[in-house]
Amino acid sequence: MKSMLFLLLTFVFCSFQSCSDEVQIQDTEIELPTLEPDTIRFAVYNVSMFGSSEGLIASQLENADQYIRFKRIASVIQKVSPDVLVLMEFDYDSTGNALRNFNDQLLAVSQNGDSALIYPYTYQIDSNTGELSSVDIDGNGSITLPNDAYGFGQFKGQYASAILSTYPLDTLNSRSFRKFLWKDMPNAA
Repeated sequence: MKSMLFLLLTFVFCSFQSCSDEVQIQDTEIELPTLEPDTIRFAVYNVSMFGSSEGLIASQLENADQYIRFKRIASVIQKVSPDVLVLMEFDYDSTGNALRNFNDQLLAVSQNGDSALIYPYTYQIDSNTGELSSVDIDGNGSITLPNDAYGFGQFKGQYASAILSTYPLDTLNSRSFRKFLWKDMPNAA
C-alpha cells in the first residue's frame, strides 16, 4: 500500500512540477502488486510535455536524452511498466516523430537501471486544443487563442494526448470527438 501511495504522489508531484530539472526523484525501489497471469496494466500519466510554441517538444525530443525532465518521466513510467499507457498533455505532432522519439530514445532505453519498455503500437490524433472556434467564448470582443479555442491552447495540438501499447490498437475504427460540441450532448442545457 505504501508503494502505491508513493507512485501516486510521484505522478501528482511530477504533473504539478512538470518534472523540471529542480525536481529530485529519489531512486526508490517500488514494490508493485503481484499480477495474475492474464492481467493487463493500464496507466494514465499527465506528463506535462507541452511547449510554449508549436513544435518545441518535438524538436527537444529529437535529442531526448539531453533533457533530464524527459528522462525522469520515462523512469517513472518504467517503474510502473504499464501494458497500455495514455500520456496526457503531450503536444500533438502530425509527423509522429515526437511520440516515436519519446518511445525509442527514452522508454526503450533503461533509465536509472529500470527495465526498458517496448511499445510497438502508438497512436496520437489531432486534438481540439488550440483550434480556434468561430465564437467569442470569453466575451472580450474578439476571437483569439487561447480562450476562444474549442479546447484551451496557445496553438493547435497543445496539451494533446497519446497512447502507447504492447497490444495492437484498432486505429481504423477509432473516433475523434474534437469537433463535438457540448450543446450537442443529450440533455444539454
